[in-house]
Amino acid sequence: MTPNLGQGACQVIEDALVLTELIGRDGPGPDTLRAYERVRRPRANALVTASYRLGRVAQAGGPVAPRLRDTLVRMVPAGVMVRQMRRVWRPFSPTTHNP
Repeated sequence: MTPNLGQGACQVIEDALVLTELIGRDGPGPDTLRAYERVRRPRANALVTASYRLGRVAQAGGPVAPRLRDTLVRMVPAGVMVRQMRRVWRPFSPTTHNP
């Protein structure tokens, strides 16, 4: 996980919540780990990808890229930015997943 979304430690906490719940429900074992992967993989992979992409845009270099990036970011409607932030920082509940 690149540091661009500030989600590394947050994801570890979410991982621990899901794993604790699954072990408490099903006990330790390979099936529990497979359930954990099914639950966590989509969100974790989406955040890893988003963080990587944001980093590439944020760290774009050269004479034109930073100006273009800054101009485009200013043009994004506030509602779009809020929706994107909610996808990343949505409240997480281990009981809402479906292993």
